[in-house]
Amino acid sequence: MENGKYVFEIRRKYPMAKELLENQLMHCSLGKQVHQSVNEGFELIENAEICRLKDTDFRVFLRKWL
Repeated sequence: MENGKYVFEIRRKYPMAKELLENQLMHCSLGKQVHQSVNEGFELIENAEICRLKDTDFRVFLRKWL
């Protein structure tokens, strides 16, 4: 009990989002075209890897989106 409330520590099956996506992305309802693209292969990038992207248009898109 903390501050009058019950507190539980439950281990998650996927503690990191990247692990969840790697294992479950193919099993989601993504739409026909997205499913086809993902089925052809994908790469998840994170953290500093994002800064190393060479596609200038995509970098501009990300900067505007963030």
